[in-house]
Amino acid sequence: MFCTVRCVLLLALTGAASAFLAATSAVVQHGGLAVRPLSYASSGGNRAGAALTTMSTGTAVEQRGLVTVYHKETCPYCVKVLHLLENEYNLSVNRVNVLEGDDSDKKIKQMRTFSGGRNTVPQVFFNSEHLGGNDDVQSLHSEGKLAELVETILSQDASLKAGWYHPWY
Repeated sequence: MFCTVRCVLLLALTGAASAFLAATSAVVQHGGLAVRPLSYASSGGNRAGAALTTMSTGTAVEQRGLVTVYHKETCPYCVKVLHLLENEYNLSVNRVNVLEGDDSDKKIKQMRTFSGGRNTVPQVFFNSEHLGGNDDVQSLHSEGKLAELVETILSQDASLKAGWYHPWY
């Protein structure tokens, strides 16, 4: 049986660690693209920034996988899927705003490439798996399949598949 995520533990940072994260978490550069993650922790390698999550059992679990959403700030479907992932499942989400910055054309092109040609937002990825847009994710949620995928994100490191490239690695 799969547990569902209930709440995120907030960790207070002090002193130099707080200043370091504030300076480094604003924008992540990779492949000429600036990506602004919602939550970023320096964890090295190709691993996603770790976030601690409390399961329904009351135990703290590290989010080892990577959740990424290509979005637009004003899109109501983007707001809906982000609310579901961040508030219902308490996942740490890397947000890629396709309209932000001078590299928006590159972001849109990458989103189309990663999503099999889709050019609408949001587009949701769990590690290197494309889940689809808002309707797809909401369907997975109503069928109970999203909770299973969330368990995978909590338990498995983000890893690159052969030929797979993401701007946040």
